Amino acid sequence: MLISVKVRRGGLEVHPWMITSIQECTFEKLLDQVYTGATARLVNVRVGKAIDGKMNVLQDLSLRVTDVIQLFGNYVELNIETVDVDQEAPRESALDILMKTARETAETRKNNNNMPTRKPPTGKTPNLNKMFNAVLAFIEEYGVCFPSYKEGENYVTSIHQLLWYIDGHHATISSTSNRGACKIPSVFNQFQG
Repeated sequence: MLISVKVRRGGLEVHPWMITSIQECTFEKLLDQVYTGATARLVNVRVGKAIDGKMNVLQDLSLRVTDVIQLFGNYVELNIETVDVDQEAPRESALDILMKTARETAETRKNNNNMPTRKPPTGKTPNLNKMFNAVLAFIEEYGVCFPSYKEGENYVTSIHQLLWYIDGHHATISSTSNRGACKIPSVFNQFQG
């Protein structure tokens, strides 16, 4: 349902007439929907059939907007008073909340980076385990964090197996890179031999 709404503080218009769509809500919810200025409290509501016509003043702000406009008209004037900042705790903006969450997430990841555990250089494939540990140390050096232990394990395993597979073939891969193939990034040169 569409209505026309204006917000006034004292004798001043702080938000001009605007058309807005409403659902089932109270006038206080309507104020939150249309007015984003300073912290305000709804004092009363005037409702009428025309902008410059007679308007009925409502003191009961708990009434549903749809019920009132069916009786009195689709023009709604919300009269507010600003609340002293000392009386009410300041609201956090959406940006403040997002930044706070990002800082907390970064701090949590820094403390718990979900890195896989090192493998002992023993068993059937000690050199493969040494390569895994070397890749893990390389990734930790760059301060990488993973969302979960499983993702960290999969990532390090994939990189170390790829480097193990191409070891000894760096020269061949580099020579074909002149013909359109991709070069091996130089940061991985330390993993050959």
